[in-house]
Amino acid sequence: MSRWVNSLNVTATALFLSLVIGILPAYATSLDATLWNNLGQQLFSQKRYPEALLAYNHALIIKPEYSLVLANRCGVLSQLGEYSQALKSCDLALEINSQWGAQGSALGWDNRGDALFNLERYHEALHSFDRALLLNPSYQNASRNREIVLFQLEQLQTH
Repeated sequence: MSRWVNSLNVTATALFLSLVIGILPAYATSLDATLWNNLGQQLFSQKRYPEALLAYNHALIIKPEYSLVLANRCGVLSQLGEYSQALKSCDLALEINSQWGAQGSALGWDNRGDALFNLERYHEALHSFDRALLLNPSYQNASRNREIVLFQLEQLQTH
């Protein structure tokens, strides 16, 4: 019985989200976490951050141990200025360390570094960007972010 109730809750949440996000109910009732992650990425690219967060959260209801979704959630929480929550989401993604996208766990380390940077924890941010580049040396975003942290640390030393 509890499996049926859980399925009903997920479906009801999905239908509610279809109204909020503006997607077709047939799409919204999907129990495919990847589909919800992809929707979150589309909404993120459109700078519809609150809606992207809803899509990522729904993907996590379906599949709580989906590291890519947790890392993407970290990124959107940073965009919303929720840096402490973003850091928790990235840390959980990296702790679980399962099912990543094209960038692999380097994405989680990069997003973690971004959250730390915004929390003004620059040395920890630098470590996260270094870790991302160790995993994926050609990851341009992590390389750019690393340079920004180094510049910030240099500025702090000269003042």
